[in-house]
Amino acid sequence: MNPFVTATLLCLGLCTATPLQAQIYSYTDASGQRVFSDQPPPGATTHSTVELKPVNRMPAGQRMIKLKPPAGLKQQLAPPPPPYQSLILLSPAADSTLRNTARSIEIQVRSTPDLLPGHRYQAWLDGAAYGPASEADSWRIDEVNRGEHQLYIQLLDEQGNTLMQTEVATLYVRQTTLADRKRVNPCKDDDYGKRPECPLAEKPEKAKPWWRMGL
Repeated sequence: MNPFVTATLLCLGLCTATPLQAQIYSYTDASGQRVFSDQPPPGATTHSTVELKPVNRMPAGQRMIKLKPPAGLKQQLAPPPPPYQSLILLSPAADSTLRNTARSIEIQVRSTPDLLPGHRYQAWLDGAAYGPASEADSWRIDEVNRGEHQLYIQLLDEQGNTLMQTEVATLYVRQTTLADRKRVNPCKDDDYGKRPECPLAEKPEKAKPWWRMGL
């Protein structure tokens, strides 16, 4: 066998050797080349033994490496802050009683900051959306029946997603009565018989002059 090939095979064997392997001999052959073999040298001039150290074997295991994301990437993954800080229903006030003959509700809303381009307000009355969403911050709901109602406003983005919502306000709509009109605008002498809330039968009698008293 070629001495070079023999040396190579022996080196590979040394890498996987165990304490139970045979003795390894090292010697110089007749041509002066260094040879490693597991057999004693036949007729070699000099030789020596090679002591192999035990090979430590460790079971292969998985090692977890925890990588820290870059600071810039962490900021990119964070959700963006909401575009609005508040949405308030200015009018009507919660638990208010509305008296009017037109049965309408005047609404006024305010957002902080002001409404952004493409965003809109949507009114909800008694669980149903009223009319199309609008960019105006004040409008009116007509033909509202008498009684108790729940009102709130939503703030929508360009796709119609809800960004914010006001608190639900409970309202009481009361149709204006003749007594309400009379209380707001008291009847005068010329109003009796002309205004529905001022019937002629309720017109007070005029006081008689002193010279006609007793007649």
